[in-house]
Amino acid sequence: MKHIVSYSGGLGSAITADLVCKEYGNFNVSLLFADTLVEDDDLYRFNSDVVELLGCELITISDGRTPWQVFNDVKFIGNTRIDPCSKHLKRDLIKKWIHTNYAADEVIIWVGIDISEEHRLKAITENNKPYEYRSIMIDKGLLVDNNTKKSWCTANGIKLPKLYSLGFSHNNCGGFCVKAGLGQFKKLYELLPEIY
Repeated sequence: MKHIVSYSGGLGSAITADLVCKEYGNFNVSLLFADTLVEDDDLYRFNSDVVELLGCELITISDGRTPWQVFNDVKFIGNTRIDPCSKHLKRDLIKKWIHTNYAADEVIIWVGIDISEEHRLKAITENNKPYEYRSIMIDKGLLVDNNTKKSWCTANGIKLPKLYSLGFSHNNCGGFCVKAGLGQFKKLYELLPEIY
């Protein structure tokens, strides 16, 4: 059985990858990263560090568009409720790659959500049948807060990704994530005005 981690380049994904590798063996695990082409440069360093630590493979895929190009194509700017960028550049792309490369009985796909987001898992599993989507953090009853994420980096000798060190709650889209809300955009404007 192949184990694919739906890998965002964030700490929840990295901890998920670590747990899956320990449980099933790194030779059976691939990290599937959908690049939005607007990621912070330090995300790629972090991805490299995680792969070196875990000894598993990283597969990078891309639609070839940025979120702004998707917004233009679908004639809609994403927001906290509707995210065409994530749909086209991540979810649909990952699903297509998995369906192209594996039959449903050959693979388990792992998502990086903990017990605080357990409500999200039902929709993920229902929307992706017959493929099996799971969360190892939910399986193990783990709550992974910001302190846990930082401690994981320290314990593994990996530098915290830049966006986290600046106080962002995620490592997506270079700090620009339509799902993260107005407070995050304020932070982006103050700390990374060139991205804003």
